[in-house]
Amino acid sequence: MEKALKKSILNFYGIPSLGFQMFVSMEIFYFAVFLTDFAKIPVALVATILLFTSIADIASVPIAGAILQKSNMKWGKYRSWLLVGPLVAAAFFILQFTKFSDPMVNVVTISIGFIASHLVWNTYYAAHIAMNNSLTTVREERISMSTNRGMFTSIGTIIFSYFGLIVITFFGQSNPVLGYTYTVILTGLIMTACYWTLFVITKDYAHKGIKVETGKENKLTIKEMLKQIVVNPPLMGLMLAEFGRYLG
Repeated sequence: MEKALKKSILNFYGIPSLGFQMFVSMEIFYFAVFLTDFAKIPVALVATILLFTSIADIASVPIAGAILQKSNMKWGKYRSWLLVGPLVAAAFFILQFTKFSDPMVNVVTISIGFIASHLVWNTYYAAHIAMNNSLTTVREERISMSTNRGMFTSIGTIIFSYFGLIVITFFGQSNPVLGYTYTVILTGLIMTACYWTLFVITKDYAHKGIKVETGKENKLTIKEMLKQIVVNPPLMGLMLAEFGRYLG
């Protein structure tokens, strides 16, 4: 009989989602405003940037999945990304809310920051979700962790909705642009701390559920992984469901 997961894991499995939601809320609520009102990029160009980066974000999802499946760092296949991913994503994300004197430099740095940060965070976000199945085979525990993640996501949204503008205003008293930049740094640190919390409490389960493949016949190529998007009906259904959820 499989040993039950620690209560700390069941109770705090979703804490990365709290930090993640606070982190990405900066983009959801304030990215377009920052581009026009603070980075002073023309509205027509802003529309182009938002279109280009959105397409890049969509394309990064299957790439992130391929990276996740191909990688296998020493702290566990999925768990390792909780350690290395958040800081890297936060560093690039800061570029999205940093203003330089030349508007075209802003366009380039913001686009690079967007594309790189989304590729990385799609990877460790997927790793967090994948740990739901790798940590346990007990259905009740998986359901508990899944609902726990949803609860922490909602808490993160509530916290940012209340404190987000207050923090931006506080940091931006002398320079409004820096209000956004410093708030991104703060939310990035909070997100990193949340992911590292789960990393620490899952130490005893680092390699649990990860099978070591010895034959090439068991390994999918990146091309085959991408192909699954269009030939796998359950996967297509899940993607459409997620699309509808995020659109809502």
